[in-house]
Amino acid sequence: MRRLIIIADDFAGAADCAAAFAARGARTYAVLNARLFEPGDWEIMALDADTRDAPPSVAEERVRRLMRCAGREHTVFKKVDSTLRGNLAVELRATLACRPADCVIAAPAFPATGRTTMGGRQLVHGCPLEESEFADQTSTSSIGELLAPAGLSVTEVGLGEVRAGGVAQLAREARAELLVCDAETEDDLERIVRGGLDSGTDVMWLGSAGLARRLAQRLAIGSRRASEPIDAIPVLLVVGSPASATRAQLEQLRAAGDVHEIVIGGEAEGDRAESLRECLRAGRDCALTLKSGTGARDHGREGTSRLGSIAAAAAELVGGLVLTGGETARAVLEAMSVRGLELECEVQPGIPLGFTDNSRRLPVAVKAGGFGDESALLACRRAMRGPRSGERRKDPR
Repeated sequence: MRRLIIIADDFAGAADCAAAFAARGARTYAVLNARLFEPGDWEIMALDADTRDAPPSVAEERVRRLMRCAGREHTVFKKVDSTLRGNLAVELRATLACRPADCVIAAPAFPATGRTTMGGRQLVHGCPLEESEFADQTSTSSIGELLAPAGLSVTEVGLGEVRAGGVAQLAREARAELLVCDAETEDDLERIVRGGLDSGTDVMWLGSAGLARRLAQRLAIGSRRASEPIDAIPVLLVVGSPASATRAQLEQLRAAGDVHEIVIGGEAEGDRAESLRECLRAGRDCALTLKSGTGARDHGREGTSRLGSIAAAAAELVGGLVLTGGETARAVLEAMSVRGLELECEVQPGIPLGFTDNSRRLPVAVKAGGFGDESALLACRRAMRGPRSGERRKDPR
């Protein structure tokens, strides 16, 4: 099989989508931007266009530039957010302009995190997007409506047709340029992937980490060396996401009682940065967070940039990093002059763990704000401990 290129609009998305392949042994990298893309010894490459909040014209040009760097000989997976945020249509149009395909199969569901698709509409724990906590970040839960500006004819594939095995035939029909597929379970995503692969057509995949996990299972790519042991002391958790899931996870972390929290926001940030360094020198795990009631969405790039610079200034004292939120992850890694991560496994569904691509090979877990159960930050911290923390995670069904 040809190598697979993943095009994402933020770094957490690039990493969580690619992690499914790393967990099955593929040599997998998540790279911060197109300028840092280099050919090499890899099977899966996830590229972050950093366009989630960019104006549509900027997003389209960045994706075109990134696709020109990637070339035309690879299979393409266009990663989209499972809550449909970002410039979905213009980025799909830009991707297809550089790498045409016979058919685009869209299945953004991620059942393991409560994201499903029913009647062509995206739901979060059974609730339409426009009635969820993400209502202020997307105009509709209709996938076809959001993708219509890409200029493709759209066929909605209902749950009954997915389960009857109808995806392969629809993919073969010239009229179906874009198939928007319902999916309620992991088995539904498996049927969609099987149909696309069995269709004999040149498919471009469009989805979230849920679809990537099923594709990774079917492709069975894997030539990576044995997993690396991890025993990281101390661990720095950098929490910049305002998502309700992250807030609940942070409460669980606080309840553990043995992680020192440094809150950024307002006065005396220099003192807080020095306090962070002192705690890390003492070997204590620390959490770097934004002021209560706020997050990256409220602070914008300035807030995540402050988190990044403070974390990077203490990086030489850190044994492992846990980064929450795509903007936060990018800010920290860029401030550390890291090009990207070589991914190793998943801590929980959609939460990748890998190593920085420099000589230090610092272990890093990246968690999208809305992903993970209430124990997710604790699980990421535990994954930094013990001789076999980097072991490949079995794929739950």
